[in-house]
Amino acid sequence: MRPTRFTALMALTCCSGTAFAVDVTPNASVITTYTDNALGTNQKISETAVEALVGLRINHDGPRLTANGNLAMGYREYLDTNAPSETLPAGTINLEAALIPERLTWELDDRFGQISTQSFEALRATDRQDVNTLTTGPTANVFLTDRTVLRGSALYGNSNFSSSDIDSQRYTGEASLIRLLSETNRIALTYRHEEIDYKLDTIYPKIQNDAAFLAFGAQTMRTSINLEAGIDSLKVEGLDERHAPHFLAGLQRRVSPRVTLNFEYQHSFSDASDSVRSDLNNQFQAGSDHNVQPVAQPFVIDEAYAMLVRQGNRLGTALQYTWRKEDYNLPGNALNRTVRGLDLIANYALSPVWTLEGQGRWVNEKREAPATDQRFWRLSAGLSRRLSRSLQMALVVERSRGTGEVSAQNVGATAAALTITWAPGAPQLAIFNSSNDYRFFERGGTAARPGTTTSPGLPTPTQNPR
Repeated sequence: MRPTRFTALMALTCCSGTAFAVDVTPNASVITTYTDNALGTNQKISETAVEALVGLRINHDGPRLTANGNLAMGYREYLDTNAPSETLPAGTINLEAALIPERLTWELDDRFGQISTQSFEALRATDRQDVNTLTTGPTANVFLTDRTVLRGSALYGNSNFSSSDIDSQRYTGEASLIRLLSETNRIALTYRHEEIDYKLDTIYPKIQNDAAFLAFGAQTMRTSINLEAGIDSLKVEGLDERHAPHFLAGLQRRVSPRVTLNFEYQHSFSDASDSVRSDLNNQFQAGSDHNVQPVAQPFVIDEAYAMLVRQGNRLGTALQYTWRKEDYNLPGNALNRTVRGLDLIANYALSPVWTLEGQGRWVNEKREAPATDQRFWRLSAGLSRRLSRSLQMALVVERSRGTGEVSAQNVGATAAALTITWAPGAPQLAIFNSSNDYRFFERGGTAARPGTTTSPGLPTPTQNPR
């Protein structure tokens, strides 16, 4: 990611708050973290880190402009060793402008975060790098009849990796013939063409991805269903064309006024940039590095998650299971892996100012070549107190254990973090957070999606202090 883009985008959103009456709320935090195993290896190195973080929360829902975002820029200094300081941008922003209401819109989606291939979540991950993915472009609707719409979009994407040489540009065109079966049910026939051009085009060949599929979307007061079925084709310059089934299934069900169930599964082609976009939607990993392999190689992906969220007057809980299988079609099954994960979050309001919170995580990564089986678990407990209307303090302690990156022996770490957050006018903020929304697979089948069923969720987060 290029820091200048992040700085410019924050300036743009500030200006937008004035020009379009966008609600822009600043926030700031200071996080002090201690761990007895900063690198997550068998040779323990203790470390104390201080991080200063400034951010913006953006929200606007108007007839001509919709804006949603949560941006943050952190600066981390390591005190016990000579490790270099880090600048850690993170967040997402989505802007959608109705240039011609119901007929022509323009969307901008920008996402920031960090990735690492280390399954053990280390404070100083040796291969951590910043990633930025930007997507923007118009979408047009042509109303053929009262119930039939021809929709077309042309999107430009740009992905930047701070340490890897796989920066790329993405050009996507999509055309859909949509038939409205009712106000909330629709069916669509969609064709999508996508080209990925790597900036080092003399090293990495161009990739073309075509998809043709039938999509169906339905929504009731309590349930939202989305289905896609078709065929994907992948053409890497200089290699034979490959084909794979295209399938997506999504379900969101409001089980009760306080409980929401989400489920999604997809089978299609993907790449590193696409994986970053998907993973940055996973709010259970907010503040952590995302486990993405930064390689210029497309792969077949099978991916699913199931998420159950319950929010009561005092107790909020969220449970999520994730599963991902990547097949790179390389000699010797190189890079192929299967990753499973389980997350549990609980927030309990002891009083109007005190909140007890906890999180548990388990991850299992199996690679085919060389054959490895890495496991990782972490338990965290936190206590937060609202000091004033705008000031909040949180203390978190955690214990983690997992397979080391070099040795097959198990390694462990104990850590603690103290966070002081300034967020004017914000409600009691959560240390750990989840989301009710569909999060992974928004790229495909947008034509047939009537939306999601609104539902309760856990409070918005401050930062996960890692």
